[in-house]
Amino acid sequence: MVIWIVGLSSCGKSTLAMALKERLELLGKSVFVLDGDDIRDVFGESNGGSNYTIEARKSASLRLVRLCKLVESQGFIAMCPTLGVFEDVLSNNRKIFNRYFQILLHAPMSTLKERDTKGIYLQRNESDKNLFGEVVGVDIPYSFPSNSDLEFDTSKNCVDYIADDVMASLLEKLEI
Repeated sequence: MVIWIVGLSSCGKSTLAMALKERLELLGKSVFVLDGDDIRDVFGESNGGSNYTIEARKSASLRLVRLCKLVESQGFIAMCPTLGVFEDVLSNNRKIFNRYFQILLHAPMSTLKERDTKGIYLQRNESDKNLFGEVVGVDIPYSFPSNSDLEFDTSKNCVDYIADDVMASLLEKLEI
């Protein structure tokens, strides 16, 4: 099974992934979290704006799909908190994976800026704009996916509530 958690930076994707991992492991499930930031670190791609171009982002998305497929084939639940920028990748995920569950998280930009520990949304001048390249949701338009299984506004719901709601859906719909 693959659980794909999408949304803008600082909306709580990684936090939700870890809360779900904990709950699933309590049920005896083996979970592998493939966080986009961690994967960039593993492949040495987290140190410059050139890694945040549209082309680099697309390549990273396709790499995450392949990694999730490998993890799923080994009997793990693959959990992937990532931006989910490419609608074609998200649509294709439903065809590729045996069991696929997509969660969309969102929050107002003011909330995302408050939570931003990496400085992604800081006011930037032209000289330091390349630190994170073009920022999705600011410089690059973000189209919220329309085919998610669940959707949450993380400014209105705490992570425990969201994780419990997701678990109820997973238990009911997917018989985990």
